[in-house]
Amino acid sequence: MERNLYEIFFHHLAHGSIIVGMLLLFGCSAGTGNSTGQGAATGDQTPPVITLSQNITVVATSANGILKSNAAIAAFLNATTAIDNVDGNVMVSNNAPAIFPVGLNTVLFTASDTADNSITSPATVNVLAPGMAIDQIPPVITLPQNITVVATSANGIQKANTAVTAFLNAATAIDNVDGNVMVSNNAPTIIPVGQNAVLFSATDAAGNMATATAYINVLSQGEATYSGIATDATGTPVAGATPVVEINNGATWKGAPTDASGKFSMIFNPSIYPNAVYFQLGVRDLPAKKLQEAWYRSATTSTPLKQHATQIPIQNLPTHFSAQLVLQAGGVIQVHTNAANPSGATIKIYDHFSNHQKVVSTAGVSITEFVLPAGSYTIKYEPTWPSSQQADSVYWSAAGQTFDPAKATPMTIAVGQTRSISFTEQRMTAAEVSTLATSRINHYRQLLGLAPVTNHAQLAQTALNHSTYLKLNSNDPSIAGLGAHTETAALPGFTGISALDRYIFVAGSAPATWSVGENFYTGSDILIAADWFINSVYHQVPLLHGNTAFLGTGRVNGGWTVMNMGTTFSPAQRPLYVYPANGQVDVPTAFYNGEMPDPLLGSGLTAPTGPAISMNAPGHRLIVNAATFTETSSGTAIPLLIIDAASDPNGRLNSGNVFFFPHQVLKQQTSYTVNAVYTLDGIPGNLSWNFTTGWG
Repeated sequence: MERNLYEIFFHHLAHGSIIVGMLLLFGCSAGTGNSTGQGAATGDQTPPVITLSQNITVVATSANGILKSNAAIAAFLNATTAIDNVDGNVMVSNNAPAIFPVGLNTVLFTASDTADNSITSPATVNVLAPGMAIDQIPPVITLPQNITVVATSANGIQKANTAVTAFLNAATAIDNVDGNVMVSNNAPTIIPVGQNAVLFSATDAAGNMATATAYINVLSQGEATYSGIATDATGTPVAGATPVVEINNGATWKGAPTDASGKFSMIFNPSIYPNAVYFQLGVRDLPAKKLQEAWYRSATTSTPLKQHATQIPIQNLPTHFSAQLVLQAGGVIQVHTNAANPSGATIKIYDHFSNHQKVVSTAGVSITEFVLPAGSYTIKYEPTWPSSQQADSVYWSAAGQTFDPAKATPMTIAVGQTRSISFTEQRMTAAEVSTLATSRINHYRQLLGLAPVTNHAQLAQTALNHSTYLKLNSNDPSIAGLGAHTETAALPGFTGISALDRYIFVAGSAPATWSVGENFYTGSDILIAADWFINSVYHQVPLLHGNTAFLGTGRVNGGWTVMNMGTTFSPAQRPLYVYPANGQVDVPTAFYNGEMPDPLLGSGLTAPTGPAISMNAPGHRLIVNAATFTETSSGTAIPLLIIDAASDPNGRLNSGNVFFFPHQVLKQQTSYTVNAVYTLDGIPGNLSWNFTTGWG
């Protein structure tokens, strides 16, 4: 076994990435030795890839069965093909008998290349007795309702959990010939945090199979998703607004900007601020656009948002609002109509799982109550009275509790009053900046089943020092291009030429068991920087590497965001994983590039494209022989650009990284399926997974 040491340098004009220090990988040497000194070359060790015929059902032509020469059988046998990575199309043989007897027959297809690599795959011929009709109608599956549960551990929730078991057992199937048939599913033993697609399958006696998908949304312990619509004083949705959660200690947790429809969605975990007295969810003001809050409360978070004790008057607060609510165990919504509003308001409650909407008028009714089962809802409040009137009050309460408006949680507040929304992320402390960035990267690593990285104080200080240097010397030509990764001793703020030197300045010595890597982003928005790194190529690789163990992020106010990684020299973990993860939701619809070097260079494909999709096997040899990308519901195929170590125009990717780029920007809120035929260290495989895009 030989050791390979190398340094990788990444750079781009707007955003840059560099790994410095030593990264030690292990791999097998190219040949084997013997006592005569002659080497045996490994040569072609990859077998062909077989494309099988579809399983068929036929009716016997005699009591003995059906001849191999029958047209349907012959077509079945001839439809199987094979292709080799060296020899191209190769011959396929089979063990089909001269006469197929009545019953289920398995045919083995075998293909070999000139290097004697072979592969065998089975397909079936179901022979019905003479006179029987061929059943070609698959069973019909009745799916359970999608559920939302809270993880019972950091890994997720067990398949044996009562709620999950009830969900899985609720799936049924009935066939036009066989009646009730068994339903199987692909739910794992531990269902991870995130949106998980569960595939249910049912097969009748004739071999007709039906599949259908339902979803289990697993929230992490203490984590919740907050979303809403930002509007201006006229009630018009505003794009580009920034949703924020202000914590009473002065820190602010910020989400991605609102889309063209004013919608926002952000993940927040109140449990990481155990000493906070209150949290406030709102939308940051923009110049000349006084934005008011439209917000969402989750009943699933263990630390619910609390009202601020002091409310600050703001004029012309919009009276319309749209909110979302997740009720894990059901709950109650009450609308208390103000006596000054005789015309009342219209309440619309939309059930995300059933796609049904309930519309109720509160005219002439003092209290309107909705008792809701567990589920996910959008609630719209549309008053029919002038905006100058006093607003009604809307509350929600968890199921099983005695409803008391004085103790229930307000969903909106009176006209002329709102919560403070003036705090910005710039008020975060340096430690909170690094903690937030680490939390965001761990969110993505958790989706992939990777071990979380540890927030590393010395790496964070290294990053903060370099961010300070870049701001102090923002007009110096030495930081242009690749120079942004290198400091000059004569300039203010200098702490070391390379990232490794800068780490030694902070820690006193170089790390003994891991390398130091660096990404930078030319903005100060921590979450946008983290998301940008993940939806890229060369910046994503170190952050989603199985051996990356430490992370530190620094950003001086108004300066660039710098992220330093610590990647260990130990053998690579997790032989194969993909991004976006299977079942992942809120995936970006596009890759806007801006990365240097340009991963699309020379491909003929220009940004914006679909998002960066990757298969990763660090320390292994991964070859994708073929891949398809389709819109899940319609089956519409979208061409893919495939970039691997051999085709990377910049020579930056390793043998264990393969990236796919859809040729077009994807649709919002749409599911897509990736299917890849690959070899991993010479062993063939086929992997299929799906993800769902977000709002942009």
